[in-house]
Parts: sequence; structure tokens; C-alpha cells
Amino acid sequence: MNTNTEKADTDSAKKTAGESPYNYRRFRPEVYDLASFDGPTVGQRVENLELMTLKGDTVRLSDFDGRPVVIETGSLTCPMYAKNIGAMNKLAAQHPDVAFVVLYVREAHPGERIRPHDSTETKQHLARSLRERLQERRRVLVDNTEGVTHRALGSLPNMIYVLDADRTVRFRADWNTPAIIESILEETAPVDLVSREHFPPTKPSPVIAIRTLAYGGFLAIADFVVGLPALMRLHRRADRHYSTSQ
Repeated sequence: MNTNTEKADTDSAKKTAGESPYNYRRFRPEVYDLASFDGPTVGQRVENLELMTLKGDTVRLSDFDGRPVVIETGSLTCPMYAKNIGAMNKLAAQHPDVAFVVLYVREAHPGERIRPHDSTETKQHLARSLRERLQERRRVLVDNTEGVTHRALGSLPNMIYVLDADRTVRFRADWNTPAIIESILEETAPVDLVSREHFPPTKPSPVIAIRTLAYGGFLAIADFVVGLPALMRLHRRADRHYSTSQ
């Protein structure tokens, strides 16, 4: 059996079992449970996860031991990630002692132009384009096509982790807000903020949203527009859930 057939059979089996494949073909709001944030929490040590460089070399989180690390997840078709880039690049320049990493995960809004990742080479190629298309200046590392590291950290599209020099989680959030990360790094954040993990996301500007979705193609834009009401309900549900648990 060839690889494509095996993948098709695997995806078919997942659909039969009610489970969506990791690299979904089309965005649907129900792909994400915004009221659930798995992965290591504040005070826990992150396992020695494995990542890839843009050339395919292996990097482990332990390679950063001895210095703090800020890890943000994103993809070329994720407006929530794209809106943060300028502020996060500036923050990285202000903190040269901290390792800033973008972890390239699955496409948030695939379409006919950028399809779901079918190989590590495809994923690396798209990750390399972040520098030119989105002016990303931080170090970009790539998860494998099955999203092992992404899943280990919580599976959300634009998570942020701040790790101490020994890989202990100092702070994490389901959505990145650069101003909050700045306060964490400068140790000016109030204690109650450090212990929070849910932050209602700020919306990207219409220009950033449309430009980023357009990388995926017309289908990516259409799926987002059609799914927007359900997506807003999911965000409100997450806000209610965390308001009673945090």
C-alpha cells in the first residue's frame, strides 16, 4: 500500500470514529474546543519536545536550557498570529537574553492555495515564507506533520508559553497578547495575571485578517465568514467557562 492510500485510509478511519484528522482540509469552528487548554501548566516542567529547523535538522527544547524561552504557535494562514508579529519582533529585540521561538503548526485556515500539510518539506517551505510575507524576525521552528509538539502544548492556534531557564512554565496563555508577555518578562505583571491562562483575544484588523486568510485562498475566506457566528459563540462559551474557573 502506498503512502497516499495509507493516509486516506487513516483519515477515513478517524472520520468513522468521529475524530477529525490533525491537518484538517477546511476550517470549521468545532475543530477547536476553546474552553479546553491542555498541556503543561504554570510551575510544571515541559518535556524535552522535539522540533525541526527550516532545513530539517532536529532541535530539542533542552537545547535552550540555561535561558528563558518564549514559544508562540502560529501559521501563515492564522490572523491571530499575524497581528502579533510586529510587537513580538520588537519585544524579542528588547530581550536578547531570551530565546523567542515561533512554532509553525497546522494551517489555521487552509484553502485551495495553501492546503493541509502533506509533508515536512511543505511545512518547512511555508514556514520559511514567514520572513518575506509577514516580516517575521524571530527564530521559526517546525512541528512534524502529525502535530506532536503542538498537541503536547495544547493544540490551540495561537498559544504562548514563557519558560524559565530549566523549562518550567512561568506563564502560558491560550491566546497571545504581546503587552502581557512584556509584563511577564519584565516581572511587572500582577500575581493574579500570572496565574491566569485564558485571555479573550484581541481581534486582528480587517486588513490583516483578509490578507492572512487570502494566503489560504477564497475557500479559506469563505469558510471563515460562514463559520464566524459559531466561532464567536465558542469564544463566548470559553469566556464563561474561564470566568468561573479562574
